[in-house]
Amino acid sequence: SFMKIYGISKEDAMETGNILISNNIIHPLSENKTFDGSKSSIYRLQPFKEPGILNTFRQNPIASCDNNSFCPQALTARLSMLMIKILLWATDQRGTIDYTCANENYLYCTYQDESCRLHYVDMLAMSEPDRLAFSINLYNLMACDAYVRVGVPSNEKERRNFMKHVSYRVGECVLSLSDLKHGIMRGNKPP
Repeated sequence: SFMKIYGISKEDAMETGNILISNNIIHPLSENKTFDGSKSSIYRLQPFKEPGILNTFRQNPIASCDNNSFCPQALTARLSMLMIKILLWATDQRGTIDYTCANENYLYCTYQDESCRLHYVDMLAMSEPDRLAFSINLYNLMACDAYVRVGVPSNEKERRNFMKHVSYRVGECVLSLSDLKHGIMRGNKPP
């Protein structure tokens, strides 16, 4: 309750709720698409709207995207550097990575935020070699991110589920690890 926590009027609480909805920070689970302030209304935070898609931490990651300066390869390079730093931080002296611990690294929030920029990537605009390189980098990043967020699968059934259901939004597509591995990298279907 905004009114109790922040000591604001009902009108201010309603306005705040509607601002949160219009900025895609919360989403109503009812048919009503505005903040109504009733105790029976339920809202979902943006990162939990599509739980299988890992890079939905932020709905609109860049206010405006200048296509002339946006480079998908530079983005995957930045994401790779962040993930390397996160995993090195979570690696013990024997070289074992504690993926649960990696989630607690302060850079992981930055990684989540940056990975949302993949929403602006147009894989169809890439040349075949660039798309393949991008897909390989994305596959490795997504697998590491999934290990941190979801955990490492412990058996074959979990691994198949993991490959099929863990995904990223890339441009207009939602791509799973399986889509990247078998579809794009192995050339069985277009992105």
